[in-house]
Amino acid sequence: MEIPPEIMEAIQGDISTIHMDVMQATIRLEPGQAGSFWGIYDEYLGEVQGITAQLTELVRDLAIGFDTMTDASASDLGERWFDIESQRIGLLHEYFGKVSEDVGGVAAGQFLQIENRIHMLKDLRLAMEIPIIGG
Repeated sequence: MEIPPEIMEAIQGDISTIHMDVMQATIRLEPGQAGSFWGIYDEYLGEVQGITAQLTELVRDLAIGFDTMTDASASDLGERWFDIESQRIGLLHEYFGKVSEDVGGVAAGQFLQIENRIHMLKDLRLAMEIPIIGG
């Protein structure tokens, strides 16, 4: 299986820019909240890049082993995906708490909704490009 280069670029692309552009266009902060929010968000984006690197490695490993997939290698890939997804959710939860505490609950809710939508769209795009194992 070969994953189109544009999909790998989308996974690896400048995550900070993509997220920042969408967040800036969508979030509605009250006066005085911006400084605190954007500082927290910059920290969050730095940590997201580490998770994205793991996902990129997982997709590469899937592509490399796709034609010779065994039960064991498929199980390993699945467990790695669960680990990455758990890290992503944990990070989102952690930063939801930070935004809620420092900026407010409404801003935290917006952060959560926007980030969740970004991840869903990226995940959908990736899922549409990867064929089902053994299919």
